[in-house]
Amino acid sequence: MIIKPSFEPMESPDEEMRLIGSASIARPPTEEEFSLPVAHKVPVKQHVSKIVPGPRNNQDVPRDKQGRPLILSPSHCQQVKNYANQYGVTDVLSWVERNCTFAKMFLPTATCEDINTLVASCYKMKYL
Repeated sequence: MIIKPSFEPMESPDEEMRLIGSASIARPPTEEEFSLPVAHKVPVKQHVSKIVPGPRNNQDVPRDKQGRPLILSPSHCQQVKNYANQYGVTDVLSWVERNCTFAKMFLPTATCEDINTLVASCYKMKYL
């Protein structure tokens, strides 16, 4: 006589109430086990972002002999401002005009006129 195994689950009261970790099977959670979080209103800080529009037309942008735009990015203008503060320079544009040779150490391929235009772009866009 051959007995075929049965794959039907056997239900017993012990298995029905078996706990897995902190969760229980076959019984609804009680109030002490589960509670919904309470929402609270939190004040939100207003953030004012400063958006400075770029030049409207690419033809308005001055370019060097290689065709590169002579406009410094906000981060580069900030670097110029930091260097100026570090060395006590209050008028960067005038200083660059008087000390072009020194400024060329940072931009060796640029002409003095190009460097003046680059620094002036920071003033024009109100980054300096």
